[in-house]
Order: sequence, then structure tokens, then C-alpha cells
Amino acid sequence: MNGKVLITGGHGNLGSWLTKEFCKSGYDVYVLTRSAKTKIPNIQYKLIEADVTDYEGLSKKLDLNFDFCIHTASFNEYFLKDYPKKSSRYQYTRNTKPTGDIIKKKNKTFYLF
Repeated sequence: MNGKVLITGGHGNLGSWLTKEFCKSGYDVYVLTRSAKTKIPNIQYKLIEADVTDYEGLSKKLDLNFDFCIHTASFNEYFLKDYPKKSSRYQYTRNTKPTGDIIKKKNKTFYLF
């Protein structure tokens, strides 16, 4: 085992590729996703179902220690009215920063976003 990695958005375009590659490379992979409805076939990984914009819920779900986290989850135009006007600020304050704060506080891990 090469270590324990958390991939947020692990079922998305970039995240699913990373999930496959880390699994193939022998990592213990955890995928954080809003919905556990989808599954990447033919590989073994663990699912954590949570919303990265829900700080309290996310904090409860991430009660594990990871060697590092790759944050590929994103907030997009389907989630917010007037998304283009609010996207940069909202993305950081409701997605990137809270997720990073939780990961660093609980794990003291490397956090890549």
C-alpha cells in the first residue's frame, strides 16, 4: 500500500481519471462525491458521500486520516442562480477553502486543489 488518498469529485472528468490511476498504483483511495449513484467499474475504492459546500456535514464525514487530498470537486453553474457573476468568490468561499480547512485541521495532510 502506497498511502491513503482522498479525491474529492472522484467521479468527475479529472477525478475519475485520478481515481483509476491511484487505484492502479496501489493507493488506498477514498472518493468524496455528492451522490453514490455512479461507480467506476473494475477498480476498488471507498466512497464518502458528502457535499463540499456543507461544512458541518463534510466535517463529520471526513473523520479519517489521509496522507494527501486532491480536491477536484467543483461548484458549477447548475448549483447557483447568477453563477457567472458569483463563481470565483463563491467557488473559493464555499468549496475550496472549507474543504481545505477541514482536511488540514483533521489530517495535517498535503492538500492539492
